[in-house]
Amino acid sequence: MSLVKFYLGKEPDHKRRWIDQIWEWDHDQLEQTHDYIQWLFPLKEKSGFNPTAPALTDEVILAFKSRDELKNRLLRSLDVMLAFSALRASRVPRPSRSSGQTNMRTGRKSGSGSRITITCASLGY
Repeated sequence: MSLVKFYLGKEPDHKRRWIDQIWEWDHDQLEQTHDYIQWLFPLKEKSGFNPTAPALTDEVILAFKSRDELKNRLLRSLDVMLAFSALRASRVPRPSRSSGQTNMRTGRKSGSGSRITITCASLGY
């Protein structure tokens, strides 16, 4: 369960980055780096963008639902992304409501919010 170990700060991600380091990144680094979100908010399906990122399994979901430390650390990731999103919302023109709209500032698809919502719901939030 490398995702659980990553979340507990016992293993780094595929680029040797620790979760505590990612949480401390400034908004520019969060904006410019594109492969951490799949580690902070994995889905049940493997990522097509980052195939080295873990996918949620029943075992991982159970671990997050039953361990307060994992729940608290997921909330920390959510806090980081909410603060980052709030900053972006104040600086970036809002995309249209159509699915897959490209972010005008970064050129990225606006799917991070969906990923975060799906992960949190899968893990009991």
